[in-house]
Amino acid sequence: MKPIDLWYSARLRVDAALGNLERAGAELAGTIDWQDWQPGRRTVLCLRRSTFVKDVDQMRLRGTFNWAKVSAAKVRKYQERWVPPEYRIQTYFYNFLETSLRRDKELLARFAIGFLGAVMKTHPIDAVLAGNTDYWQDEVIKIACRHFGIPFLALPRENYSMEIDEINVGKRFVESKFRYNGDGVAVFCEATQRTMIRSGSFPENGVWITGAPRIDHWIGVKLLPFEQRRTIVLLNYCHGYLADENFIDVANLFIAAAKASDGDAVFVLKSKKKNEEEVARREIPGFNEAPIEFLCEEPIHVTYPRCRAVIGVNSLASVEGFLAEMAVIVPNWSDARRIPEECLLLRDDPDDIAVTYFADSPDELADFLKRAAAHQLPPKGTPEMRRKRFCKHIELPDEGTCSDRVHAFIGHYIDRAEARRRPRDVRAAGGLEVAGSKQGV
Repeated sequence: MKPIDLWYSARLRVDAALGNLERAGAELAGTIDWQDWQPGRRTVLCLRRSTFVKDVDQMRLRGTFNWAKVSAAKVRKYQERWVPPEYRIQTYFYNFLETSLRRDKELLARFAIGFLGAVMKTHPIDAVLAGNTDYWQDEVIKIACRHFGIPFLALPRENYSMEIDEINVGKRFVESKFRYNGDGVAVFCEATQRTMIRSGSFPENGVWITGAPRIDHWIGVKLLPFEQRRTIVLLNYCHGYLADENFIDVANLFIAAAKASDGDAVFVLKSKKKNEEEVARREIPGFNEAPIEFLCEEPIHVTYPRCRAVIGVNSLASVEGFLAEMAVIVPNWSDARRIPEECLLLRDDPDDIAVTYFADSPDELADFLKRAAAHQLPPKGTPEMRRKRFCKHIELPDEGTCSDRVHAFIGHYIDRAEARRRPRDVRAAGGLEVAGSKQGV
């Protein structure tokens, strides 16, 4: 081992001898949010992350589980005291625990076991749910779950619906020698399921397609009649979306359209985060000089029902526009024109063309913006066609909700864990033996 590795390993051993591993676990357990906990319900402990919590919040509204939450960042922070920086790598950490860090594996697991043990002194835990399958800080939590006979489950916020995702992510799983050491995984679409199973890193019968519970917020949303809508939205893809040059062109066309509009149209720049909005306004000063509104915090399902059109590149937020009965516009020139494997909506796919306005040049986008401002750019295709294209990326159930599907997924693994813990000599009424350990397998 390198000197820095020995230093971290030595600190781990000192903390183990002093009982600091269990104390750290208990301290972490003390930060759990037991929001709305009710006796008599099964309890799911969620490793909270910003996007993942949107799914959890929808399930909390629609199901009968208790949803306890602990910060995934805090789970990571505690372990950084004992794990050298060069090993804190998503996907690869599983194999590091079996090789370079094998001598530390048992002690790192003691921290996680101490954490879950302290949690269960407050309330029983029936399952742990994470927003990723392969975060490095979760590996010892998976080991602790096995120690207590609790299922570790994942509802990944990452969705591999582009072919390039299947190629790159599948390759990463294989090269890292990753194995999912949990129980089950719930994913948003068939492409993500296929990527995981083909990699050989996940159990073939352990990856369920449930859709995304966060999409359930569309249930019951009232869309304004199209003729009453005023808003035209540009999704901010200034940096980090592989189309920086195209965004500059699109932003300037959007600014020009906002200045030229003499109707009732409202032009909006929608950003995921405030810092992304600040970057766009700093690098393209025209945003500050035009009649443009800026949105960050408002959820898409609140914004879109009043929208005539959305403009975006390679974003699930663009695809979500298909649920709102509006024009979906995809700029398709300069660095936004990518190979099919790198596109969510394909310029040469008849089904995508039928529901999407592809702008192959600045002039074509300028025309689309002018028509949208004049209320002359209706949604393309039928509602059924648009729903079908959305479901290519995030599956929607024909009946019930995505939350229902995830509840069933979680319930299945809790039932199976309970059956395995049940003594084999338990006898049912009438003297028949119940082989509980086989149930649900």
